[in-house]
Amino acid sequence: LAQWTAEYTPDSNFNGSDVIKYKVVNPNNENGASEEATISINITPVNDLPVLNPISNIVMDEDTVNIVDVYFDDPDSELALSATSSNPSMTVKFTESSNSLELQPDNNSYGSAAITVTATEVNFNFGQSTAQAFYFITVAEIDGISIQDGDHIIAYKQNSFGLPFGNPIGGAVWSGSNTDVVVMGDDGSEYTSEYLHVGETPVFRIYSQSLNQLFDVNNNSELNPFENLGIQFVDNLLVSYDCLGTLGGHAYLDTYGDCVSNISEDYSTTDDNQGTSITQLFSVDVLPVNDDPILTPIQDILIIEDESTTVSLSATDVDYVSFTYTANCTSNIISTSIDGNLLILTGNTDFYGEGI
Repeated sequence: LAQWTAEYTPDSNFNGSDVIKYKVVNPNNENGASEEATISINITPVNDLPVLNPISNIVMDEDTVNIVDVYFDDPDSELALSATSSNPSMTVKFTESSNSLELQPDNNSYGSAAITVTATEVNFNFGQSTAQAFYFITVAEIDGISIQDGDHIIAYKQNSFGLPFGNPIGGAVWSGSNTDVVVMGDDGSEYTSEYLHVGETPVFRIYSQSLNQLFDVNNNSELNPFENLGIQFVDNLLVSYDCLGTLGGHAYLDTYGDCVSNISEDYSTTDDNQGTSITQLFSVDVLPVNDDPILTPIQDILIIEDESTTVSLSATDVDYVSFTYTANCTSNIISTSIDGNLLILTGNTDFYGEGI
């Protein structure tokens, strides 16, 4: 009895069915090759972890903006990127180019910040139910720009703050105006108990493929509560900036005109019920830069011949609180002297006219 061993290696990230067909040939057998035999192979999919390349630490000057390229990949999942800063004076956000992270310290701010960048697999999956409602979305926009074909609209239940929570309960891939977003309700089955019940209203998120970000819809037409086989044409689902400057944020102006938020500062669309996340941490050091002082403008001055006039000087500088002043007259027809922050102007004897 002869035995052979063959090694089978599928291509990277391949899953599915395959077949190996083979024959055995014995040169000493006058009957030639054997009948063809078949080996069936089934390759089960395995979730590939997202890849997020390390980011080098950064040193930058005060009052500048730095753009950092972020490299990421996942062969079998869509990724949502997010970034946070340990220093509230350092704003971090992904730009219109999804692999570019913008770092911007507040004006005249310097110091250190720890920046955390996270890539999270987005969960689009939801089970089916015999109880369904249909929301036809006419317009869907992110910052005033229509979302693109292939972007996702995802439906959720809402918590006491009106925010999405739990696993998706519906959704659709955007295909243009009047895309039908199917939302699942509780049909009495055990596994649908966490879906919408009659009278509850869904909330939505939008996933942008081009930006690789997952946003809460924070401005939309009034939605009808769920009812089985209910149909609503929704004028718009919008992701817009809130009063704190957060795209998809939930801060609002109260009755006093103050921008307030009831949402935790740690809230993120990728915090829970999404897929696997991977994180990279890097530091940013912002170096102080000496700012030029700003001298308070001085109005034109009228001096009586053969008399002196004293002018009070003032200036501001974010880096200093005390100043030394100097002054001169370009035409040498008016003498100048400084006493602390006082400028004393005296015209030459018997002179009258103009001087600078």
